[in-house]
Amino acid sequence: MPSSAAESIALLEGEEIRHDVRPAWSKWGNLLLISVIMSFFLIGLVGLVYVWLARKNHRYIVTNERVVEVAGVLSTGTTEYRISDIRQVQTGQAFVEGLLGQGNIQISTGTMSDIVFDGIPDYQAVANSIRQAQKDME
Repeated sequence: MPSSAAESIALLEGEEIRHDVRPAWSKWGNLLLISVIMSFFLIGLVGLVYVWLARKNHRYIVTNERVVEVAGVLSTGTTEYRISDIRQVQTGQAFVEGLLGQGNIQISTGTMSDIVFDGIPDYQAVANSIRQAQKDME
């Protein structure tokens, strides 16, 4: 795993990273398209820089203990769930995601908030890793 994953979150004792992925560029496809078109007027460069920073600072990390979303543009924050608190894992693939070999994972604890991992290559492997971590905790 890349060393930047360990820098993104503080690992707990005995915790090991199973997946550390960034969303695909296509997550920001609409903004990228508009920015490229607008870049002819120099305004779109702001959008391109925003997308680059957003992707650079966006990570989805799955460990044997928890799932963590690290996100932000100029500053970053985290949302995390303990594996034992996860009640539902849903996977999906929009038409365009299917063409690009990507998908999404929605993780729910039964509360009002969910983490959605968008634009994930090999999303089924990441989801199965979460399911396996749940099984390992039983």
